[in-house]
Amino acid sequence: MKRRDFLKTSVGFLAALAVAPASFGTGRTKLEGTTYFKYPAKKIGSFNEIRRKGTLSFSYPDNDSPCLAIFVPEAGVVAFSTLCTHKGCPVIYNEQERVFECPCHYSRFDVDKEGQEVLGQATTKLPRIELEVRGNDVYAVGVDGLIWGRASNV
Repeated sequence: MKRRDFLKTSVGFLAALAVAPASFGTGRTKLEGTTYFKYPAKKIGSFNEIRRKGTLSFSYPDNDSPCLAIFVPEAGVVAFSTLCTHKGCPVIYNEQERVFECPCHYSRFDVDKEGQEVLGQATTKLPRIELEVRGNDVYAVGVDGLIWGRASNV
């Protein structure tokens, strides 16, 4: 096979691979042009518990996706994936500075800026977990951003 034919075949294959996931029904909602995915609601705890403790660890949308809910006095409860978007190392929450810190390559993510990467090797923000408060119960209902290590969140 000539180099040109190989390249044409490779590009065609990659294009088909990129389109294939979009052609299968997932049962989850994805907003067009975003990395937001709506998943079935999952109760993660009570608002009072999160406010009292300051944080609450949970997994969403599955057990391989560790997350942290944080009580922020100005914003209520916010939550993020705790997998660094650079290489997937577990990030650590620094309560005093309200940032997540990656011990592997020193990326830092600002909670007050919706998980935006502010220092280090990462190039994207931490995926934010959409929450709903129903009475005193807090539910995770969606993910805004790509969870590390996945080609898609579905």
